[in-house]
Amino acid sequence: MTGRLKAKIRGPLKRQLGTATEDASEFDKSWSLLSDAFTEIHRRNAGNYSFEQLYRNAYQIVLKKQGERLYEGFSTIVEEHLSTINSTDLERAYVPLVAGKAQATTAVDALEIRAAFLSAILEAWSFHCLCMGMISDVLMYMDRVYSKNAHKPLAYDTGLIIFRDTLLHSRQTPTGERLVQAILDLIAAERAGALIDRPLIKASLEMLATLDVTNSDGVNTVYGSDFEVQFLNVSRAFYKQEAADYISSLSIGEYLLHVERRLTEEVDRALSYMQASTHQLIVSIVEQEMLAAHLVFIVEAESGLSAMLRLAKVEDLSRLHALLSRVDVDHLVHNDKMTKLIALSGERINASLLEEGSAVMNDKSGALQLALRWVQEVLDLRDKHTELLHTAYKSDQSVANAITLAFSIFINQNDRAAEFISLFIDDHLKKGLKGKSEEDVDMVLDKTVSLFRYLHDKDMFERYYKTHLGKRLLSGRSVSDDAERGMIARLKVEMGSNFTNKMEGMFKDIKLSNDNMKEFLSVQIRDGNVPLHATVLTSTFWPLTASEIAGRNDCCYPAEIDEHCRAFQEFYLKRFTGRQLTWIPSHGTADIKAKFGARSYELNVSTYAMVVLSQFNQLSNGASLSTAELQERTRINLADVTRTLQSLACAKYKILSKQPKSRDVLLTDRFLINEAFTNAQSRIKIATIANKAETNAEHKETMGRIEETRKHSIEACLVRIMKARKVADHNNLIAEATQQLSSKFAPDLTMIKGRIESLIERDYLERDEQNRKLYRYLA
Repeated sequence: MTGRLKAKIRGPLKRQLGTATEDASEFDKSWSLLSDAFTEIHRRNAGNYSFEQLYRNAYQIVLKKQGERLYEGFSTIVEEHLSTINSTDLERAYVPLVAGKAQATTAVDALEIRAAFLSAILEAWSFHCLCMGMISDVLMYMDRVYSKNAHKPLAYDTGLIIFRDTLLHSRQTPTGERLVQAILDLIAAERAGALIDRPLIKASLEMLATLDVTNSDGVNTVYGSDFEVQFLNVSRAFYKQEAADYISSLSIGEYLLHVERRLTEEVDRALSYMQASTHQLIVSIVEQEMLAAHLVFIVEAESGLSAMLRLAKVEDLSRLHALLSRVDVDHLVHNDKMTKLIALSGERINASLLEEGSAVMNDKSGALQLALRWVQEVLDLRDKHTELLHTAYKSDQSVANAITLAFSIFINQNDRAAEFISLFIDDHLKKGLKGKSEEDVDMVLDKTVSLFRYLHDKDMFERYYKTHLGKRLLSGRSVSDDAERGMIARLKVEMGSNFTNKMEGMFKDIKLSNDNMKEFLSVQIRDGNVPLHATVLTSTFWPLTASEIAGRNDCCYPAEIDEHCRAFQEFYLKRFTGRQLTWIPSHGTADIKAKFGARSYELNVSTYAMVVLSQFNQLSNGASLSTAELQERTRINLADVTRTLQSLACAKYKILSKQPKSRDVLLTDRFLINEAFTNAQSRIKIATIANKAETNAEHKETMGRIEETRKHSIEACLVRIMKARKVADHNNLIAEATQQLSSKFAPDLTMIKGRIESLIERDYLERDEQNRKLYRYLA
């Protein structure tokens, strides 16, 4: 018999059963033949027997109701054979392994010893399966009749059980334990970098997976109960120790590279020769011991996230993010640390501002440069982390949120951030975009709007931006109308049309004024007259307060200018009946001709400077006027007169001479024309209206005006809510008002409460008589 035959054998005709003695005699005869055949099969002499003869004898035994004896007999033969194999061949194969642990001269020798032991077991397994195939063919009738009725395993399955219990789970010779240990030793050697026989291990583990075992958890395999549990425990201890050793000796970047390599190795190892049930388990152990157990240290270490962000290590950050996402799906630890680090970088920028600001914030020019530098440094910081977001983090939204939170924190810690951002935009729209392409312009504006998004007090930005925009439009210093409108369009997208209505109205005023002036000049210009260009501003659009208008309306213009002002006013009021014009010289400019010695110059000055200089036309050469006299003659308020005289006598172009010479202007200081003035240029721009950063005093004044505006906004919001609800309790009213106002500024709780009280006093609201925390709207 050389193999498993597939021919169908017809059983002999059933005969009438004989006596017990005859049956016993026939059983002994048949069993003697079968037992000899089974023994010879194990001796590799199966060809000496006829399969048909063996099958008929097994058939007769079962037919004579001796199936149990046949089943037990064949089981005993198989068990005895495997016991012999275990105590002889496998024991001999294991002896070199024991000796090898103490005597192997090289690591390669030790690996070969372990591989030889596995080969011996696999050879025994392979031959056993072959033998059981032959024996089960002979016992097919026993399987169909006796085994089925007696609820016994089939002959082949019984052979596997005997192999498991006799060879692998033997109490006398623990071959199974030795097998598992040999496999673990080979895996440990592979982790250390050695080359091992992977097909050999795969075959060994497949053998264990073939053998079932029943335990308290139900049916399992020898692979799961004997190997997998030990493998996972050994692996956990290995990676726990390796993590402790490596994380203290390597930088975090190097450590993560090692972890990544280990994960790749384990996945490859599991796919190569382990069962599917082990794949995720071993990966989880590596993640737990090498990442999760050291998660905080990996992020907080000096060479961790801090160094990676500072040095912009894209590969390390990408690896860090990918690995930590395995154990921290929401990236809570990473993102929290990232927010703190970026906020700390921003706070350093703020600290630098405060350190230098105390010395320069009262100097407008120095304060402007400080503001521009602050915005540029913040933009550079944002560009750096935006680039890392796209390259290292693959635009992960949770990381983007962490970056947004960090910038929002430190930008709003600077109480002048809104002013600085507006100044930065103003500087670029006046001169910074010259020579740049449309794409470059869009990029600068987009970046600046990104900073605007971080602001909590957007109403503060709105006030500064309208002020700066107004000065650009009135002085004609904007580089491009398209760029201006593009910026407003971006703000409109961010905040809605209500935010930009007044800005768009300012552009409309400029266009209408240009059209009006064309018509006015076409009928008013005469030879020798001074040209006039008046811009009519809608008071609700432009950032001018009533006090500013009232305080600057009494300026005493030169006669020729005053004549044109009256002519334009008459022209305008005839065209637009019912309107009122108020002249505001603080926002105007003038071109005047001046002669110093033999040379003439054309000076572009503010309207106030033109009025002041015109006073010297009435004086003889060398005559002077004091500050008080100039203020009385021009009727310009003292603060504006002082600033104007400083620009004419103390700045770069000294048109006037000051006595005594000093930077400050006092009421008793005297001024006269500087006859010695000279300059290489014939056209000079002096002290035109320029946007500088506010001094500390001016900033405080601006904040006061903004607070007043916020009071009106809060009251309007409260009235809208109550008008819709009619009745609302205190907490809900404050919560809804805070939510609605948060898009423009962060409302103060005390201020909201104060506005509620004010509305109650003015009979817009009333408290419920029964519940004092309940408000009612009064129509």
